[in-house]
Amino acid sequence: MDITVALLWCLFVLLFFKFYRTRAESMKIFQKMNVPGPTPNFLFGNLLAFYDTYLDWYHIYGKTYGYFEGLRPVLVTADLDVLHQVMVKKFDVFHARKVFPVQVDPDKDEEVHMFFARGDRWKRLRAISNPAFTNAKIRKMSQLVHKTIDSVIYLLRKKAETNSEVEMYE
Repeated sequence: MDITVALLWCLFVLLFFKFYRTRAESMKIFQKMNVPGPTPNFLFGNLLAFYDTYLDWYHIYGKTYGYFEGLRPVLVTADLDVLHQVMVKKFDVFHARKVFPVQVDPDKDEEVHMFFARGDRWKRLRAISNPAFTNAKIRKMSQLVHKTIDSVIYLLRKKAETNSEVEMYE
């Protein structure tokens, strides 16, 4: 009985050190890449620090920074050059989206739209919808959008002059 307990205790200690080492190493990913960001908590990453906002972190760490949601590293950027690279030039490489806890499984649900789709499904949906958003077509649509905006502003001004309520769902 004593040998069994000792072996179990040794196994537990070995597994704990393996866990500790793996966790500590994974928490250094942004540090190794010289990406600034808040120091993560060993168990919870930066989840406990969400009373700070992304904007606060932007002011503290700059346009591009990393933080941890538990063990998952998250890279945030407000750098327009980086965003242009990711969203336009290299969009085929950055097709995976973060899955939120209340979201359906984007890999199994057949009704997932382009904003939640991932992988090959996202690439196919993007290829299908891409021709609808050429510069020429967007310029053509902008006239209609501007006319609609002008009419909404006109109607809101009329309502404001008479101090009337506006029903937004009509």
